Amino acid sequence: DIGYNNYYTPLIISFGTGNKKGVDDFGCGEGILFAYNLIIALHNAGIPCFSGLHVPPGQDWTTYMLRLQGHRSKAIMLLVIQTNALFYSKHCLHEIAAAIEA
Repeated sequence: DIGYNNYYTPLIISFGTGNKKGVDDFGCGEGILFAYNLIIALHNAGIPCFSGLHVPPGQDWTTYMLRLQGHRSKAIMLLVIQTNALFYSKHCLHEIAAAIEA
């Protein structure tokens, strides 16, 4: 087990959690469901990846950005899960801009 602090992957996943009013709870929409299923499929195929779902509870969210553009970053691809919520998420748009600049 390499632990969270040393987990850097070439593939980073960005998604807006979103929710459908009256269907999903806040932050539990289609983006998180799609990301979760994609991460499981990649893991089962032996393809390491990193997303916001990997950030442990209580850990500062900005550690996600270290995987994307920090000095230890191994990122070569940002896979963006495109949902309506993505376009309303300042965090997601910041991640995409950071990947373009890297």
